[in-house]
Amino acid sequence: MAAYSALLVKCCLMPLLFRGGWTLAIGGYGRTTAVLRGMGVFGGLLGLAIFVTKVMTCMIIYIWFRATFPRFRFDQLMDLGGTWMIAMALAKLLFTGVLGRALPLGVCGGGVLSVAA
Repeated sequence: MAAYSALLVKCCLMPLLFRGGWTLAIGGYGRTTAVLRGMGVFGGLLGLAIFVTKVMTCMIIYIWFRATFPRFRFDQLMDLGGTWMIAMALAKLLFTGVLGRALPLGVCGGGVLSVAA
């Protein structure tokens, strides 16, 4: 039961923090908070329906993901992290360093790579 409670809390936080909460606005256009507030009670119910739809979509994706992929044992995760992930991270670091030195400064966009030049 605690796993489902945690699932509900995670799926309620996801729309609130990253998906616009109870609004359907893109770039300030659409059903913003001001538009929903102007609609009165219907706007509040519409905002609730939008939020519940976003939460249910998140829950469906979360459950679908958990059902699709196998669960790893602890020793499998340690093996995955120790042999594959560290090697991939070091290869990416080496590739980024070589790329930063090989390309002209303007191509990389400056930033962190300009310190190394």
